[in-house]
Amino acid sequence: MITLPLLNDVKAAGFTPLQLKKDLEEKIKDFVELPEVSVIVKESLGRRIYIIGKVQKPGEYLLSKDMTVLQALSVAGGLAEWADSDDIVIIRRVGDEVKRIFFDYKKVISGRKPEQNIYLQPNDTVIVP
Repeated sequence: MITLPLLNDVKAAGFTPLQLKKDLEEKIKDFVELPEVSVIVKESLGRRIYIIGKVQKPGEYLLSKDMTVLQALSVAGGLAEWADSDDIVIIRRVGDEVKRIFFDYKKVISGRKPEQNIYLQPNDTVIVP
């Protein structure tokens, strides 16, 4: 929700910036002759990933565009001392199915399995045992 002086609370969730702009311009026409609205997204709270287990800073993180597993592990401060780096799993929900994607840190960084360094998707969970 956003709050505007003339319109009070207006629902913003679920709209693209362009849709919200058009909606606001339509609603404010009663108060302003030729309304011109700009919508700028500062932060998208819907694009999150979760990193749990033996990393320096486990938690919930914003998913940046084209973020790979290695980049996500870096954001979480890297692997903790006793992390099992060859048994990392990414849990991804695809419809009603839960998909397990395996990631071997040592093989990826050595160049033997670069294809495992996939792009993460919203709501992925990276588990470092």
